[in-house]
Amino acid sequence: MNRRPSETTSLLLNRANSTQNISPRPWKRKCACVIVLVVEMLERLAFYSIICNFVLFLNLNPMHWSTVDAVTATFILVGFAYVMTFLGGIFGDMVLSRFSTIALFLFMYILGVSFFPVLAWAQYNWNVTGISADDCDGSGIFQKLCMSDPWWNNVNSSSLSVEMPADDTSHCYGVVYTAIVLLAFGMGPVKANIAQFGADQIKSLGRDKTRTFFNWFYWMVNIGAFIGYGGVAFIQQNGFKRCNYPPPCPTSSSITPLVNVSAPLVTPPTECITSLTLEPRVGVPDLGFFIGYLVPVVSLLFALIIFIAGHSLYNIKAPQGSVVINVSKVIVEALRNWRQRNARRRRESQPTGQSEVENSLDLSEHLDVLDMAKIRFGGSFPCGTVEDVKAIFRIAPIFLALIPYWLVYFQMQSTYLVQGLHMKINLTTMGTTPECEFKVPAAWLSLVNVVSLLILLPIMDRIVYPWLDKRGFNLPMLDRISLGMVFAMLSVLLAAVIEAFRKEHNNPAFLQTIDGTIYNASSVSIFFQVPQYFLIGVSEVFTSVAGLEFAYTKAPRSLQGLIMGVFLAMSGLGALLGGVLIRLVSIPELGWMGYRKVDFGNPNHGHWEYYFFLLAGLQFVALLVYLAVAARYKRKELIRQTCEINVHIDTSPFSR
Repeated sequence: MNRRPSETTSLLLNRANSTQNISPRPWKRKCACVIVLVVEMLERLAFYSIICNFVLFLNLNPMHWSTVDAVTATFILVGFAYVMTFLGGIFGDMVLSRFSTIALFLFMYILGVSFFPVLAWAQYNWNVTGISADDCDGSGIFQKLCMSDPWWNNVNSSSLSVEMPADDTSHCYGVVYTAIVLLAFGMGPVKANIAQFGADQIKSLGRDKTRTFFNWFYWMVNIGAFIGYGGVAFIQQNGFKRCNYPPPCPTSSSITPLVNVSAPLVTPPTECITSLTLEPRVGVPDLGFFIGYLVPVVSLLFALIIFIAGHSLYNIKAPQGSVVINVSKVIVEALRNWRQRNARRRRESQPTGQSEVENSLDLSEHLDVLDMAKIRFGGSFPCGTVEDVKAIFRIAPIFLALIPYWLVYFQMQSTYLVQGLHMKINLTTMGTTPECEFKVPAAWLSLVNVVSLLILLPIMDRIVYPWLDKRGFNLPMLDRISLGMVFAMLSVLLAAVIEAFRKEHNNPAFLQTIDGTIYNASSVSIFFQVPQYFLIGVSEVFTSVAGLEFAYTKAPRSLQGLIMGVFLAMSGLGALLGGVLIRLVSIPELGWMGYRKVDFGNPNHGHWEYYFFLLAGLQFVALLVYLAVAARYKRKELIRQTCEINVHIDTSPFSR
């Protein structure tokens, strides 16, 4: 029978009786944690292996995605995946246990990732057989996947409402976005539950062990990112090429695959092979992306196997219902009681007709709508429960003000990568052909961000912050967040300056081939991008880390999982906003993104520096808004703490 909760009644079931496979043996708890850490490292390796060269992959022949379309797809992949963390956390709380949620969605994750090596093999097969779209007989893998499907799998210039070459139809939109949806649906719930599941394993050993677990968890995330950006990105871009032969001469009798060009085709070299050959050659990708995209499939398969194999070691908690439901009940009841109170006030013409409760409400200087759900004010929820819900509304504006920051942050995997692809990446010549020169993977620049984090975090935590504290210069979390936003703004400002400098040194153009795609690049070295990546890393040290700390420490213990999910979802919304913005500034009338008939979304004919200046302006406005929101939060916190001195606040039943 349902029973009205009292001041001490929990709205959630007792979690003490909801565990399975609980073992007091410390070695089992530690083994379980090791498995979780390895699974997290493999999952991050898979994700960064997909995202690191995603723009380059979609540019390749014969997919022919424009730069703007490829960047948009990157934003959608990242944004949708992080938004799904919020829903995945609710799913793990309400429907399945965290163990079952992770195992189920790891399988869906694998399904989504498996599309990419299939597409990479289809690209390679299409190119080496020399079959063009016009000559296709429908027998090839790529033709079956991407060329014989309905309109949503093949997009031409008319459907994009931009001016592009008539023969540069883009392929595989339907297949790629199907893979993106499956990947996001798989990644979100895994990321939302894996950290809390690992903490559940070590919680019984004390707080020190829990803190150690989270430190190692963060390191495993960065190890996965380092391997993905460092090793897998190199394989994807440079592949496996033999360097002791010249490229073939294009002849009228030979069938030459289409080349996705960003500029006029390069003139054939003097020495070349005149007969048709299946050797790797200019304009033909090799197996680099196929091997590179097999890595995430294998890593996720291994992660799923070892995760399930450790079932007997885990402390598995059954689903108890999500706090989201209880939060919703508090909000609904507060709104209902508030409306009823206002209706009674309108009906009563005499102040003496007010009830005792309403008289007490009038005496409360800082009463808000949610207080109407408290038992002391005629509601049915304990005071502590309502105060926990009110904490969400105090914290949420801070997270909302950070959305433009995430918009800037995710430029690393998108527009910064495009800028790098149009800069000189060749270092030394290792063979007789341009294909055999050593080329710095454009995705390697993201390693600057990873390394800066690994170096700066311990320095700030162990040296800088203690030094400031000893001298009375404490740097609060909210101030650190604003400082990071300044560094993010400086990063895109520097990117704008470098883009203008790059274009100045683009005449004459430096033509370079990257895995079969010819880029009309600048003679400016890609290493000029290092400072803007470093500034993004510094901003992450302040804003991202302080944001996580703020979400964890300021959230009530009963709602920490929910608020962390909201924090991750806001980063996803920032990425999705980036996809919307890049489409808005790519309209032909504006001309920022370089849509011309002579190229395929090449930034050399656009004004990408305007886009970066726009991002800097948005970040500056967001910083001003954030400072106002943070000041309001501090003011409310001071009022709340003052009130708590004189008013008894019951312990929240959520946390029991």
